[in-house]
Amino acid sequence: MLHMVTISHGPDTCAAVHSEIGALARKARSEIDATAKGLGITVQGWWVDATGHVFYLLADAPHAHAVNKLMTDVQLFLWNTIDIHPIVTIDEAMPLAAS
Repeated sequence: MLHMVTISHGPDTCAAVHSEIGALARKARSEIDATAKGLGITVQGWWVDATGHVFYLLADAPHAHAVNKLMTDVQLFLWNTIDIHPIVTIDEAMPLAAS
């Protein structure tokens, strides 16, 4: 199942400004792929809106609890707000449209 994860913070906790948070961010980024694999998650891609302080991660995971564990295991929650959204393709959602 696909999950879109939004990872957001404010300028007051931005890794680009604060060296302590920058170190945490680099550590999380270096660990996330191996940690994800151990949880049965495949990271499909990463995107960032740098000026908006928002990252987007697309993960293929067995369930949202695994994605939540990934975010806590690599400690991204320490300075970010994490939102996990199970998603489907537009074609998969079209049968839900009223006729």
